[in-house]
Parts: sequence; structure tokens; C-alpha cells
Amino acid sequence: LKGFLFDEDYAVDPRSQYINDVDLLFGFNTDEGTIFADKNLTPKDYENYLRKVYPELAGELMERYPVDQEHPPFVQCAEIIGLSAFKASMLPYADRLSESGRAVYGYHFDYLTERLRREGFGCRHIAELNFVFRKDLKYVGGDDEKGEEIASFMNDAWCNFIKTGKPAERWPRYDSSSPQVMRIGRHTYAGNLCINLGTTCFSVFQFFKNQTAAAFTHDETVAACAERAGCSLRRVIAGR
Repeated sequence: LKGFLFDEDYAVDPRSQYINDVDLLFGFNTDEGTIFADKNLTPKDYENYLRKVYPELAGELMERYPVDQEHPPFVQCAEIIGLSAFKASMLPYADRLSESGRAVYGYHFDYLTERLRREGFGCRHIAELNFVFRKDLKYVGGDDEKGEEIASFMNDAWCNFIKTGKPAERWPRYDSSSPQVMRIGRHTYAGNLCINLGTTCFSVFQFFKNQTAAAFTHDETVAACAERAGCSLRRVIAGR
């Protein structure tokens, strides 16, 4: 993006650059990273991946997310990708806008339908969008009474936020000193933000800055990785 949308490296300080002074509705799904990881990773592939994408944090990450029988390389890699590229990267913006007095609301989507479970990728990246737009719920297994209930709640919440700046009366306002979000799943309730960052240095900018074809195993190209991610719903997560 540098030279096209931005004159400088926008990854320097996400807390101070390119943040519009607006209210914010942000959130993430439980298993954000699963469709971006390779289920065929070996322990050595996993180590090489971390050293390539997170060169300064690789040692710490391997200590905090070790590979063993219950935590194979794919599962650990997916967890790290989900944290760095999606979950942790949202918080600097949410904190900055909240501290400046803007109305900030967060959500954690954790509705694991039977279809999503069979796909083997858990409550994966973008799984919530069908519910937000209340459309094609059958594609994520949400075309039942509970799915319709969640879709109705989420669609109303997004529309309310656009119109009034508040998703719902019972939806708590996010504050960096007391980070509460709406947990949306089989049971929907306001609760504390639960992200085990593992390290305070996670950043989406580092992830994408260092993410190249060489970061993937088996000499795959970026195009091949994208194609694999698109077809990954047929695969099964190791250890799930």
C-alpha cells in the first residue's frame, strides 16, 4: 500500500496514524486463523514459519505455543495467526478511539453450528457475516431457530449502530480500562474481553509486512496459498 494509498509506512505506529475520529464497532471470531494455516505443517515447518513471519518474537512464541501431541503445529500456527492478524491488531484502534471519547463497542462471535463443526475449522474467519446480513444462513448451518434468533439480533444491532451509534441497550460500551464486549453464541451476554495474547508485541502490521510466499512451506506461491485457503473448508483440523 505504501506509495499507493499512503505516503509513509503506515505500520510504524497504529495508535497514532490514519485513525479517523469515529465511533467504532469491532470484533472477532473464536477461530480466526484456522483457514489461513496449513494443516500439513511439521514441527520444523512451524519453527521456520515463526522465524520468517515473526523473526523477533519466534523464540518467545515457540515457548508460549509449544508443539505437542495435544497441540499440533497447525493448531498452534492457526492460534498465532488469529491473534496477530485479527484479534490483537484491533485493540490499539479500539483503545485509542475509546480513550479519545468515541463510542466503541466490541463483540466476540462464538456460534459454532453443526455445519461449521463438520467443516473442521471451528468458528472461523468471516463466519459471522451471514448472520450480520441475515442472508444465506444455510451456508454456515445457521438456518434453524437458534441461527435465525442470532441473525435477527446481529442484523438489528448493526443497523442500530449505523442509525443511533449504539448496537443494543444491553451491549456494553468498550473501554480500555474495563474491556467488555458482547459474547455472541449459544448464549449471548456481555462479558470481559478474553484474549490470551501470549505476548504484548503482536501486531497485524508485522504479520503482513513479513508474510511472503517464502513464509509458507512446500515452496507454495501466494496464489497457491490463497487457493488453498479458499478450498480449506473441506479439510479437517488436526486435533479438533
